[in-house]
Amino acid sequence: MVLAVVLTASIPLGVHAGVGVDEHMAVMATPGVTLSLFCVPDGSGDPFEDAYVLGGSGGWPVAADATITLTMRDHAYDPIPYYPAEDIWLQWTDESTLFVCDGGTIPDSDTDVGGVTRWQSALRLGGHAEVLVQVRVNGIPLTHSAGFPLYVNSPDINADGKVDLIDAGLFSRDFANPAVPYRSDFVSDGVMNVADLGKMVRGVGTACP
Repeated sequence: MVLAVVLTASIPLGVHAGVGVDEHMAVMATPGVTLSLFCVPDGSGDPFEDAYVLGGSGGWPVAADATITLTMRDHAYDPIPYYPAEDIWLQWTDESTLFVCDGGTIPDSDTDVGGVTRWQSALRLGGHAEVLVQVRVNGIPLTHSAGFPLYVNSPDINADGKVDLIDAGLFSRDFANPAVPYRSDFVSDGVMNVADLGKMVRGVGTACP
């Protein structure tokens, strides 16, 4: 089952180049449920369109499109074209269990002529986060108290920027844990099985570029 409903985030105010108040809008393909995205430090994880609904359904993973689209407009509501991607990024409201590689959460490109950019390609990060994610422009979040319900996990379980034997040991421990820790439930279906094992094996040996 694939879920792909567009939800519009609230439009906060921010300052662009000191010339007045800008209005930016971010939307995510989600029906209002929490999504999960499998990430690998080298960027070989899942693209946003292959995210999962957190918890799956009856022990089965449920696919969902988590693509995030950002439209940037200035105080006159004109598009802001060619805004550099490196000045835009995703940031979780608690990153204490994450390792974000350099530029690992920026969008796929600078804004186009219409002021639009997207997050569709896989992110480059390790660890896990079970909190809201915010779109930030020059460090300023688009919302002051909320964000998108997109969780992330990675075979870099200890969040040090690489996937090695330490992570494999942690995964083995989680595999035997009936509580099914989210950090190792890579297909987000509430069970640990060969699907999660396959993603773990696929990540071993990878590291931030």
